[in-house]
Amino acid sequence: MSRLPPVCSLLTAFFCPIALLSASTSVGAYWAFQTDQNPGDTSTEAVSVNSWSNGTPVFAYSGSRRTTFGNFGLDYTAHDSTVWVPGRAIGWNANGAASTDNTFEITLDTTDIEEMSVRFKYRLNEVQDSGGLVTALTAFEYSIDGGGFIPVPGVDLSLANNTSYNNEWAADLSAVSAIEDVPEVTLRWAFPDVIQLANKQIRVDDLEIVGTSTVVVSNRVRHFPVQQYNVLFIAVDDLKPLIGAYGDPIIHTPNLDTLAASGITFTNAHCQQAICNASRASVMTGLRVDATKTWDLSTYFRDMVPNVVTLPQHFRNNGYTTKGIGKIYHGLNSTKQDEALSWSDGWTHNTGPKKYYGDGLASAAAIAEDAGDNIASSTDRGVFDRNGDPVTDQHYNDGLNSDFAMTKLAEYADDYNNNGTPFFLALGYQKPHLPFNCPDEYWALYDSYMSTYDLSDYTAGINDRKDSVPTGSLGFTAPFSGEPSSYTDTPLPPSAADARRLIHGYLACVSYMDHLLGEVLAALDMEGLSDSTIVVLWGDHGWHLNDHNGWWAKHTNYEQGTRSPLIVRVPGMDAFGTAGAVSDTPMELVDLYPTLLDLCGLPRSPQPEGLELEGASFLPLLEDIHQPWKKAAFSQYQRNISGTGVANNGPGMGYSLRTERYRYTEWWRTHTTDMVNGVIIDRDEKLFSTPEFVELYDYEVDPGETVNFATDPAYAGIVAELVLLLDEGNGWSQVSVAPPFDFPDTLAEWQTRHQITGYTAADFDAAADPDGDKLPNLLEYVMGKHPLNPNFDATATAVTGGTLAMEYDHAVSRGDVTLGGTTTDDLRIGGWTSTGVTEAVIDTLPNRTRKRVSIPMDAGGAAFLRLEASE
Repeated sequence: MSRLPPVCSLLTAFFCPIALLSASTSVGAYWAFQTDQNPGDTSTEAVSVNSWSNGTPVFAYSGSRRTTFGNFGLDYTAHDSTVWVPGRAIGWNANGAASTDNTFEITLDTTDIEEMSVRFKYRLNEVQDSGGLVTALTAFEYSIDGGGFIPVPGVDLSLANNTSYNNEWAADLSAVSAIEDVPEVTLRWAFPDVIQLANKQIRVDDLEIVGTSTVVVSNRVRHFPVQQYNVLFIAVDDLKPLIGAYGDPIIHTPNLDTLAASGITFTNAHCQQAICNASRASVMTGLRVDATKTWDLSTYFRDMVPNVVTLPQHFRNNGYTTKGIGKIYHGLNSTKQDEALSWSDGWTHNTGPKKYYGDGLASAAAIAEDAGDNIASSTDRGVFDRNGDPVTDQHYNDGLNSDFAMTKLAEYADDYNNNGTPFFLALGYQKPHLPFNCPDEYWALYDSYMSTYDLSDYTAGINDRKDSVPTGSLGFTAPFSGEPSSYTDTPLPPSAADARRLIHGYLACVSYMDHLLGEVLAALDMEGLSDSTIVVLWGDHGWHLNDHNGWWAKHTNYEQGTRSPLIVRVPGMDAFGTAGAVSDTPMELVDLYPTLLDLCGLPRSPQPEGLELEGASFLPLLEDIHQPWKKAAFSQYQRNISGTGVANNGPGMGYSLRTERYRYTEWWRTHTTDMVNGVIIDRDEKLFSTPEFVELYDYEVDPGETVNFATDPAYAGIVAELVLLLDEGNGWSQVSVAPPFDFPDTLAEWQTRHQITGYTAADFDAAADPDGDKLPNLLEYVMGKHPLNPNFDATATAVTGGTLAMEYDHAVSRGDVTLGGTTTDDLRIGGWTSTGVTEAVIDTLPNRTRKRVSIPMDAGGAAFLRLEASE
C-alpha cells in the first residue's frame, strides 16, 4: 500500500479581477400606533416595523390634551411590504379644552444612512387656533446629539384641514446632509396651540421614516457567540517583538509564549507612529495620527479631538466597569490618562520607592539618585535595596501595578459572578522602557549570552547614526538615537560597553515584564475568568536595539521602529482551530478598537462626525486565519527632510506602508505653521505635488534593510504598484487595500484578494503553487488555506480498521469547485474513480468542514487514494 500527495484535476482556469463596490440597502421605521394589525387594537408608541440598521428609533409626543383615537383611514403598506389595517392614532383633543405645546418627535441613529424621507397620515377635522383654521405645522425641526433645534430647510409645512382620515404629509430629506451619518438625530414636528371646540381634534397615524444604508450586509457568518466578554487589555511600553513565540531563540518569555499558544500571534503588526503618545492615542481612539494630530510627545489628544469617545469610555458607556492601571495613554497623571471620562473605577499608578538599587548603598546610581539625580543611569541591576534586603519585583512600579491588577481581578470576578457586571481592565507595563532597571534574577538569565555577545563591529561614532542608513537612503531617515544618552552615565553615542549593558538590560526587562504577566494570567485563571475574558497584549511600537550598527530607541519609519507585538486570545478559539495560530498578514494597532467592539457586541462607537473609526475589525481572522486580509499596514513619522537630491528642504512627514514583503515610504514637505493652544495642527498638509524622497525595502532578499531599492530599475514595477497602494498616506481607506468585505466564495474573488505586490496573476492560476507546499491553488482555495503560506499539514493519512483514510478541510460556500476522493489499484492513467470511496463529515469549523475519505483495503492487493479538485 502507498499514499500519494493530493493532486487536482484542472479544467480551464482563468483570472478575472472583480470590483469590490459598496451597494445600498433600504432601511426604515414605521409606527402604526397599535400592537398588531387588528382594527381598534391596543395603542402603543413603540415602533411597529423596524429595519433601521442602527438600533431602534424612538417616538415621543407631548401636549396638554394629548390622547389616542381609533383611526378610520385606509389600509397602509409599510416599507417592508406588510399591510397595516386602520387601527389607532395619536392626537390632541380640543373637545374638552384648549390643547397647547402639541409636538411629536422621533430620535434615531443615522450612522451610514442617507437619502432619507418622512411621511405621516393626519386628520385636522376643522380644528382651529386663535387665528382660525389650522392650515400648517408651526415647525419641522432637527436636533443633533441633543443640541438645539434647527428648522429643516426647504420643507412645505402646509396641511389640509378637512374631515378626511387619509391626508398625507411628506418631506424629502435627501438634501439635508446635516442629519446624515450622525449618532443621534431628533426630528420634531409642532402643531399650533388649538382652541377648545366641540368634537375637534388632530390625529396622526402611519408615521414612517425611510432611508438608504451605505453599509452592505456581508456574507461572513459570525461564529463567536455574541456576549459581553470581559477584557484584559495589556499595553507594554517599548516592547519590540523580541519574544520566543515570534521566533527569537535567546529571549526568556515563557508566559508570553503560553499566551501566544492559546491565542493568535500577529507577526506583521505595526503601530501608526513609532512614538508613545501618537501610537497610544491612535489605539485608544481608533483614529490614525493625522486625525488625532498627536504627532509628538507633548500634544494631549483631547486638546485636538475633545469630544472623541475612547475605547474604555465606550465600554463604560455600555455598562462595563472600566479601570486603568499604569501607563495606558501617554503621560502619568490623571488628566493625561483621561481618568474622568475613560475609567469608571478610576486610574491608578503605583510607584516604587526608587529607580536605582544596584548592589545596595555602595551603588553609584543609587548614591546619585539619593543626591537628586533621577536620570543617573540608563540601566540598573537591582540586587539589594538601601536596607540591604534583596530587590524584588515589588521594588518597581510594574511589580506594584501588576499586584494591584490581581487584586482588582478578584474584585471584578465577584461583581461579574454575582451581578453580571463585565469589566474592561487595562494594565500598562512600563518595562522594557528606559531605564532598563529590574531585579537581578532577570539579568542573570542573560549573563552567559551577553558575556560572548559580539560587538567587535560596533563602531558607532557621533555621525554613525546617519552614516549607517541603508545604501541609497538619506541620514534624516535614521532615529534620533539620543534616548539612552538622556541618562547621566550614557554618552552620545553609547560606547561598545554601554551598548552591551543596554542590550543586556533590555533583555532582562522583557523577562521581568513576562514574569509579571504570567502572574496576572494565573490570577485570571484562578478567579475563573479565563473562559469569559478576552486577553489583548500589544506593544505601543518597536525599538531599535543596536540594529544598523548603533541605532537606538524608536522614532522612525523603519521596521524595528514600527513593528509591534500583538497577541489576542478570545474564549472559544480552540473550537475554531485558531488557538496558537500565527499570522504574517499586515495588521495595525488601530484595528484593536473596532475588533473589541465587534467581539463584545457593542454598538458602533458614537464618535463625533468626521472622526469615524479608521481601523478594521479582524474578528473574522480570529475565527479563520487563512483568509485574505488587508494588503498593507500604514505608519508615519515626521522629520526635517534634507540631503542630496531633496528639492525642498524643511519639515515634513514620512508616510510608510508595510506589505507581507515590502516597505515603501514617501517623505513629503508639509506645513508647520498653524497653531492651536501652542500646538501645530497641520503637519499633515502637503506643500508640493510630489514627495521629496522615497524608500523601498525588500525583506525577502534584504531582511536587515541594508539597501534602499527605490531607484533600482528592477523594482520599477514594484514601486509603481506601491505608489498607488500608499496613495500619499491615505491608502488604508481604499477598498482594494482594506480587508475584503465578504468571505471570498468564488475562485476569481479569492485569486484577486490574495494577490499582493510582488506576485502576478499567473501566480494564482488554479494549477500554480506559489508557496511550494505541493498544494495547487485550486486545492488551497477549496480547502480554505492560504496560497502564500505553506500548509504541509493540510491532509492527514492513516490506516485504521481495515481502511485507508485521508482527512482534509473543505471550505463551505465554495460550490464552484468540487473536491473529493478518488481511488485506483494500479496507477493507470485514467484509472482513477470515485466508486468505492466513502466520504464523511467529521467536524465543523468556521467557514470549513473537516472531512474524511476512505477506501477498504483488500488483503494482498494494492490501494491508492487521492484528493481531486475540479472546477
